[in-house]
Amino acid sequence: HFNPLYHQFHPTVPCEAGSYKIDGSGECEQCAENTYSDAGADFCNACPYGHVSDVGSTSEDDCRFASEPEEPAEVNESEEHAEVNESEEPAEVNEPEEPEMSEPEISSVRQSTTLTWGGTPQSAELAIDGDMETASHTNCAWNTDIWYKISFDNVQCFDEVEFVNSYINYNAFRMQDLGVYVKNSDDGEENLCEVVRIREDDTVEGQTYMVSCDGKCGDSIMLRVRHDRGKYSYMACIHIDEIKVYYA
Repeated sequence: HFNPLYHQFHPTVPCEAGSYKIDGSGECEQCAENTYSDAGADFCNACPYGHVSDVGSTSEDDCRFASEPEEPAEVNESEEHAEVNESEEPAEVNEPEEPEMSEPEISSVRQSTTLTWGGTPQSAELAIDGDMETASHTNCAWNTDIWYKISFDNVQCFDEVEFVNSYINYNAFRMQDLGVYVKNSDDGEENLCEVVRIREDDTVEGQTYMVSCDGKCGDSIMLRVRHDRGKYSYMACIHIDEIKVYYA
């Protein structure tokens, strides 16, 4: 029970820099890797895109560039391939034509919260602007339902959803077990396409995900993620460089 006399003579002590206050408990916990906080913070801020930091970092200055992946060694094509008789032309193979996919016109995009970084809101629209140098970004949190929604004027039957994770380091795992759903606002029905498992791959290509919706129909696409404390290593949030939706 709440005791006002106890709190009068035992005031809550603010958390030191590099930690944050756990909701309801009054206890402090160190910020995880790739995040930081000032003194008295209630949550930890994520390092900028492409940056990493140690556990318990106290300012953005502690965020440093992630190491770049090593360039693959050059291969001498003359050694890699056997000699080919150029006079022999390969037989023609008729490849089956894949059906063309179109992108339906988006009516609106929204997200549960919006992170402001360097005075600039990382809004939902930045994930559909065609610019890989910008990204949408929600706030990160434990034990919270976090979502990103794409709405359309009419019901569509969707084939695939493609998105690029904004991070190629440990921060990518803040989207672990992201669910991609097709929703119909008329009846409220929501059907799961897939649950996304984040890959340990520090390339943009490796952090590009193609999710099959197998013709499920609705007027919106929902991305949802939730990380309960103790089950996951990182708080949950949604950060997307670009997202595209396709129908046949």
